[in-house]
Amino acid sequence: MYYKDKGGKEMKGLKIFLIAFISAVACAKSLPKYPYTFDAQIISSLDPETVQVRSSGTWENGEGALLEAKMNAVWVVIQTLAQTDQEKLLVERNKERVYSDIDRFVMVQGSPSRKQTPEGKINIQITAVVRKKLLEDSLVSAGYIQKREEIIEVLENPSIIVIPSDAVRNADWAEFVANEINSYLTTRKFEVLNPDTLDKLYGMASQVESLEGLPQDPVAKIALSVGSDIYITFEGKFEEREVGRDKTVKAVASVKAFETTTARLIGSSTGFSKELVAGPGKDRVTMSEAVRDAIDKVLTQVMDYWKSDMRKGKQFLIMLYGDFSTLEKQKDAVDSIKEMSSDYKREVSTKNLMTFRIWFKGKSDEVLFELQDKMSKRALKISPVVQNRKMLQIKVEQ
Repeated sequence: MYYKDKGGKEMKGLKIFLIAFISAVACAKSLPKYPYTFDAQIISSLDPETVQVRSSGTWENGEGALLEAKMNAVWVVIQTLAQTDQEKLLVERNKERVYSDIDRFVMVQGSPSRKQTPEGKINIQITAVVRKKLLEDSLVSAGYIQKREEIIEVLENPSIIVIPSDAVRNADWAEFVANEINSYLTTRKFEVLNPDTLDKLYGMASQVESLEGLPQDPVAKIALSVGSDIYITFEGKFEEREVGRDKTVKAVASVKAFETTTARLIGSSTGFSKELVAGPGKDRVTMSEAVRDAIDKVLTQVMDYWKSDMRKGKQFLIMLYGDFSTLEKQKDAVDSIKEMSSDYKREVSTKNLMTFRIWFKGKSDEVLFELQDKMSKRALKISPVVQNRKMLQIKVEQ
């Protein structure tokens, strides 16, 4: 190394060397502060508090690539937690803070795989466990997302009933899986309506089978008969194959969530189990695992729906029976409903029946009292025929 200026060449060489050295050191210490590539997917839900994720990270060095892979693993879980536009905006604005303590939420499983990209960067792929509940609590504490309890306090607990689809109603594992889902929902603090047996559950449908103005889906009628806000259905199948001398089995489960008053689909997901050597009890083990994988994703979609409806209130189905043979009589009914709730839809209108779906911030008793007040102004008397948490059948008299 020369410090004399021999025609300026040695000094110039030294400067180039120092610049290259400093750049190399800076590059080696360069680390991401938040995700850049967003390359991750959720593999399965392990339990109500943790999920398994596969993700990758790309950076100029291996340390940065591994860090970005962890950040991407957390990013994909945050997508299930920050659901409203406001929540997503707050997370984005504070992303450096959100990802500043990444190892608190991520545990890498096994050995990461590493390769070099065509651009000369390092790409690292990992399988990791993300502590979803801890992450959710952290985001709530920071004020970036809304606490689940705050949502359900406004609208009451969303009540849910779990019903197997007709395709698997008689399967020997159906009641076991229904109980598994009920247990999962209870752990997540949903209110679960759980009849003693599936036979009793299906028997409830006969209570409303002949009523006009109801959703045609028989499962929706069951949900209405017990007054649930949401109903969840499930079905599944097993896939078997020969592996050497062993026979293996794995399960695939489909879980769907519906809005009770309309039978509108509000959540849907397919879950998969690991492949196990077939044997006694393995059908239940694999199906239980597949359903747990699916239900966690569906619940995220359900809460997204619940948050969006929170501004308007809960939905109720109001069925008015009476003489609506003239436009004046129909107008009295519509005006009464309109005064109760600006958010309503008329579903059915005949000379003897008018059915409304309304959004109302209160319980079914309060709906009834409010309707009585509005109807009395128009010299109409009402008397409830059937009333539960979601449906009111009311006789209207002049």
